[in-house]
Amino acid sequence: MAVINSGMKVSVAGCLPPIFGSYEPQRFEPERVQDYLGVFIVGLEPYVDLWLGETLTLIAEGEAVRPAVQPTNKPLGISFSSIDALLLGSGAAAAARHAHWPGVDPGGDRQRQTFT
Repeated sequence: MAVINSGMKVSVAGCLPPIFGSYEPQRFEPERVQDYLGVFIVGLEPYVDLWLGETLTLIAEGEAVRPAVQPTNKPLGISFSSIDALLLGSGAAAAARHAHWPGVDPGGDRQRQTFT
């Protein structure tokens, strides 16, 4: 309702968190992640314009999000945790490379407005 009443062009992101716990990469279960992501995606898909895999700590989490949202044909952004002690096991450089996966939209030239 707020989007409609704003009178502005607004995009709503469907946030997909670390499924097995924030900042707990050791709990990631690749064999179960698609089932859990599917619940989020089915519930949120009618209400969102794009997807955000957010505060991920493993590249594997990002790799799981991409195919899960692909059937929706909506843009995807990925954000990784910047906590050095948790940083992906393979470092910031690897995270930066994955920000440019096919199907991941790093933002392009879309105008953004931040509300505080």
